[in-house]
Amino acid sequence: MGGVPKVKGLVFRSVFDTLDVVRDPSLTARVQAALDGELGEAWRYGGIVASGWYPVAWYCQLWRTIRTFEDSDDLVRLVGRESMELDFRTYHKLILRMLSPATIMKIAQRVYTRYFDHGRIEVVESHPRRLRARWVDVGGFDDNLWIEHMSGAEHLVRLAAGDTTRIEILAGARGGDEHAEVVATW
Repeated sequence: MGGVPKVKGLVFRSVFDTLDVVRDPSLTARVQAALDGELGEAWRYGGIVASGWYPVAWYCQLWRTIRTFEDSDDLVRLVGRESMELDFRTYHKLILRMLSPATIMKIAQRVYTRYFDHGRIEVVESHPRRLRARWVDVGGFDDNLWIEHMSGAEHLVRLAAGDTTRIEILAGARGGDEHAEVVATW
């Protein structure tokens, strides 16, 4: 595809809003104050808008900064899951429960391109209690972004399939990988 992978500005606000819910809002303030370089300047002076496109490297930097305050994969997973929960308020959750996990992932394929300007999600196979999907040509993700992304995907499938949903990573989904393949079962 070429170029620097970009992410929609909305994701920065989503992480901060979620941090305010899952941790004390003072953590958000400390993280925002600690952001440095171009990201810190852009954030402090209103240069990051929801509809704008920004380097994925900035999103990785945001997560590295958060982890200087709480170095926990569990926090990254929690934010990934809870940001998905906040995005799909009660009304949308009722609709999601009427759809199959395969349909949910097909919707996720389209939604993904609204937040990232590179890569795609493909549903490889779908069975009544199993789904296999892959992320292809994803660029710039570090471990934190993959953890957040996989947690959000698991929660999305869980909204349709129930609390017994589990995701197993078959390939990729590590810092620097441009792909991932996962199986969801429920």
